[in-house]
Order: sequence, then structure tokens, then C-alpha cells
Amino acid sequence: MTHTEFIYLTTAEAQQRLVDNLHIDPTVFALKQRENPSKTAILATQLKYLQRSHVKLPTFYAAKAIIPPLAFEQCSSEIAASAKVFSGNKCLDLTCGLGVDTLHFSKCFQQVIAIEQNEVLAAVAQYNFELMKIHNIKIINTTAEAFIKHFVENQIKDTPETGNNFPFDLIYIDPARRNEQGKKIFLPEDCEPNIGVLMPLLKILGRTIMVKMSPLYDVDAALRQFPEVTKIGVLSIDNECKETYLIFENKTVENPSLELKIYTNNLFFIFENKIPFKHISNNNNVQNTDNTWIIDNKINYLSKKYIIEPNVAFYKARLLTAIPPQYKDDFEDNLAILTASNGFILSEKMIDKLPARTFKIIKTFEYQPKKLIPFLKTENITHIHIVQRNFPFSVADIRKKLHVKEGGDLFLICTLINDVKIVWLCEKVKALL
Repeated sequence: MTHTEFIYLTTAEAQQRLVDNLHIDPTVFALKQRENPSKTAILATQLKYLQRSHVKLPTFYAAKAIIPPLAFEQCSSEIAASAKVFSGNKCLDLTCGLGVDTLHFSKCFQQVIAIEQNEVLAAVAQYNFELMKIHNIKIINTTAEAFIKHFVENQIKDTPETGNNFPFDLIYIDPARRNEQGKKIFLPEDCEPNIGVLMPLLKILGRTIMVKMSPLYDVDAALRQFPEVTKIGVLSIDNECKETYLIFENKTVENPSLELKIYTNNLFFIFENKIPFKHISNNNNVQNTDNTWIIDNKINYLSKKYIIEPNVAFYKARLLTAIPPQYKDDFEDNLAILTASNGFILSEKMIDKLPARTFKIIKTFEYQPKKLIPFLKTENITHIHIVQRNFPFSVADIRKKLHVKEGGDLFLICTLINDVKIVWLCEKVKALL
């Protein structure tokens, strides 16, 4: 968004036309306007993104805020922002952007200082916060590096070494994850700002430092790159991994912990595991300890009635072998077994409270298309959902080989058990909670 576009969108004329046409398709709106094509294009684009913000950014939508397209694509949703549970006196947001996380922090801290290096985006954020009547956010148009350098050189009075008083209770960073060519990047050293370079100064300024990473960022790599990390988190919303985040706390922590925050159908689950991260990452052969599933590498896959597929956050966080102990009763006496190779849970009964999809097994096959195709034809199954984990063929390959289309009420779950290609014909009996 240019400065000229921003200024026009703040005018009474533009605001009224947006309100009047808020529920009209932007393309239809553009076709009906015959005067001043440049203004029409600006309004049509704003209508498009304002309408799209209705679900992702309901507070911005309600305020009829200005939504720059690129900032919208890159920002967190308000649900994701609300998962960042911190509070205190002062918060420093070094990467304001559209200000979704900044807005959330303003509800939890007495004062928020937000840094935004793009002049237009800083002005947009300031304008939007005024629309929302948020008065405890101060936006500064500069780079994160320049602000930190200036603050350390000119304003800091008391460091952890002299009094353990920190200027900020929380420092939050959401590094830009696109390079100059617009290509997505996810390694910390490639993002801007570079948290590895800034971290020594951030530890002087912040009691807690939170860094939002790409969902693609590997949690095993986090500990190797940042051995001082005290918590590694994964956030999923409706079974889609949205964020990986690193938390650094200025206090002694014996072992880093893993945390999952899972939103499923407007319910919010927090799973925090105190087992050391290294133990979880390397734990492939644990048998029936106090807080791990029974893992069976030579499983009798014919004896179970249900297949349970945990929320994607468990896979991302490497927490499948340490699902919280409140489910201990479900796998005692071998009722539920975690298959080592693919992470499905095979169970004698449903596990109601676990954020997971549950499927009832109708029939079990070995993957032999020449035998499967006649069965599907006999049962008149032309549409079926396909799920595969640790399987040598993709969903598209399976669908093509079996001559079936996506859809219907049944599921075909494909995986390897004991090095055998197994296919379960299932019906879904429980969606994610």
C-alpha cells in the first residue's frame, strides 16, 4: 500500500463508500463504478481484504480498519494472537506489522511499544488503533536493530547483573519470512531481524523473549540452534499447524519443555510437557513409562477396533511418545497402542478427550489394488477420503490407482505396519474436539 492510497482511505468519502458497499462483491463493485478508475481500484482492493478479515481479524473488521493486502497475508489471526498468554507492565513488540499481536498485548500489558520499519504500515497501524480506541500502544517508525541499539546506549539504567530489573516484561518478535524476491524463508538466520544477532541485547532488556517462527521450522533444530531456549511451542488451529514459537526466560530452567496450544472448533487445549526436550526428541523405544504411550514396533494390527489420529500439533512437537498422563488409563492393559512408524493410535475403545480424529475400522486389507478395486466396485464406492502416513504412495497416486474420487462418507487410511502396506476402510466416528 502506498502513502497516497492510505491517505485516500482515511477520507470520509472513502470510508462511507466502503461502509455502503461492505457486502458487495469487490469485482461487481469495480465494474459498476465508471468514474475515477484509480480510486475505484483502491476501494475494490480494500473491500476485498476487509471482507476477508471478517473471520481472521474480527476486531479489525468491526472497526472498518484499513487492511494493506501484504500485511494481511503475513499477519497472525486474532485467534492465534490470543494464544500468547503473557501479562505485565511493559511489552516491546519489535515487529508490529498490521498490529494483530500488538493489539492482543495491549489487553494484557499496561503499555506496549511497537516497532514498525515501514513508514506507511506504521501510519496504518496507528490509524487503526485510534479507530479501535486503543490508547496504550506507542508506535515507533524505525528498525528493530536501531531501536534496540538506541535503547541500550541511551535509556537502560538497570541490567540483570545489577538488579534483575528489566525494562520490558516481554519482548516479542515475528521476523519477516520473505526475502527481497518475495520467496518464503524460514531459517532464523535468513529472516529479518536476525534473532541470533539480537539475542544478547534482548536478554538484557527483556524478562521473557518470545520469537514466532514459521510452521515449517523444525523443533529439533531449535534446541541445536538455541540451547538457551526454555520453552518450545506449537500452535495448531483446526488441525493445521500455524506457528512454532521459542520462549527465552531470564531464569534458571533445568530442562526446556515443550508446549502445545491447540484450537479445535473454538475449544482451546494447552498441553505442557516437563520432560526434557532431548529425551522426547530421541525417545523412539520407550515402553510403558508413566507418561508415554505403549509403543509397539511389531503390532497386531488386526486386533484393534479404532484408529486415532492425534492433532497435527502432536506430530510437529514430537510429543506423540509423551501425550499427557491424564490419558494413562486409556493405554493400560494394552487398550491403546501407538504405532512407532506412523503415529496412529490403535485402540480397543474411543479416547474422547484427546484432540484427535477417531475412525472405526470396518475392514482391513493389504494394499493390493487388483483386489481392492473389485471390492470397491462391489460396494459401489466411487468417492472416498484417503489418509496416508509413512506410505510409499501419495494420496494422488492411491486415488488414481484405485479409480476413486475425493468425497463420500468413508475413509481409506493407508500406512506401513511391520513393513506391510496396510489399508483400513473406516468411518469417522469423532471429528476433532
